[in-house]
Amino acid sequence: MFGAGEKAGGFGSLTNPIERQIHELGKVATNKYVAALAQLDYEKSAAFRFVLDPQKRFWPINIGEINTGDSLELINFMAWSEATCPAQHNIMIISGHGLAWQDKVMGQFTRAMGVPNATKGFFSSMSQNLFGIDKKMMVQSDTALMGIPENKLGPLRGSMMGTRAVLPDSSGDFIANQELKQAVGRISDILTKPLDIVVFDACLLSSMELLYELVGKANFAVASVDELSAKGMNIAGLATAISKLKGKVAPAECTRLMCKVFRPGYNSDSCVGINLNQDDWEKVKELMAVISSQIMDVMVDQDAKESIINIFKDSIQSLKAYNKKENIRHSGLSDISTMARTVIASKDPLINTGIKDHFKSLLQLVERRLVVAATLGKHLKESKASGVSIFSPINRSQYNENSKDYAKLDFSIETKWNQVLYKLYKD
Repeated sequence: MFGAGEKAGGFGSLTNPIERQIHELGKVATNKYVAALAQLDYEKSAAFRFVLDPQKRFWPINIGEINTGDSLELINFMAWSEATCPAQHNIMIISGHGLAWQDKVMGQFTRAMGVPNATKGFFSSMSQNLFGIDKKMMVQSDTALMGIPENKLGPLRGSMMGTRAVLPDSSGDFIANQELKQAVGRISDILTKPLDIVVFDACLLSSMELLYELVGKANFAVASVDELSAKGMNIAGLATAISKLKGKVAPAECTRLMCKVFRPGYNSDSCVGINLNQDDWEKVKELMAVISSQIMDVMVDQDAKESIINIFKDSIQSLKAYNKKENIRHSGLSDISTMARTVIASKDPLINTGIKDHFKSLLQLVERRLVVAATLGKHLKESKASGVSIFSPINRSQYNENSKDYAKLDFSIETKWNQVLYKLYKD
């Protein structure tokens, strides 16, 4: 397991933090209980596959030139991983920059990389993850860890990290949300069962919209609801905990362990474990659809719309770190539990008892059934956040920037939430 992340679009390099994660993971895996496999695509050179091993018993495999922005490469890698090291349980970890709905910032990233025509659209699947590392950033520890001859090391375009991994390509191609959904479905077919856990080691990916895409294709997810500090998730800590338990860890407990070993780097850090049980998410869909209809019924004039926008403005304070950044303005993401509590406590006569009661039911469902564990930074705790976000733009411009891609998401369609946003800002 290894990865790299270059500085782009005003966001810092993730290279050194990810290298530290790799180094720590390489001390404990692969072992008798935990196997770690990875794929690395070299810029302007071949891609390699690896089995991480403290004893360096496995030599890298040259798989030639590939386009890691093609979802087929993710599927191929997973098929190879399953054939190489069949496992009782499978975890897919994706690491890098995450920018949720901010397509505008994605353009900044790709321009900074010199990619003029990068695929534009909804990137929260691989979530606008951009990676890369140049020769100056290479360190001897990587060579020693992976057993790669130094003359084989070239400038890395980078990688997602984990027992299963996928990369964006230097061409600027990315795996979009629907591609991820289809790829994870195909991977489940290869494994003949859903993935046990998908870990997003990146900012802002614990969102209702993204998680909904994975329902039925994975059993659990681990992600961060706000900005995630550079040190990222404690992957080595998870591998160590599983090893100490001799591999006798069910996916639900493994998800809890992932959150337990995480230590927030700053106030808005988070590691949230989410249950992707299909029945529970069906209830979420039904509740949200009722809530959406109720909100649309009361939005009869501009004053009513302002009342809803005020709810959004109060709710987005839960994700303070990301929302305050001036270069990307407000993200328009609110913690769903904070939003529910804001609605329930509202004195606005427009927010009637029916709306409040359904938000109460949604709050209970999220906190009792969906979120199985969470380690939250100080600000998120103070906001009484659960650690799962929802898109709640606070102005027309913010909605317009994301509306085209947001309208394609299953969650936005099936819960009618996009109809709420459309009526709020388009009608």
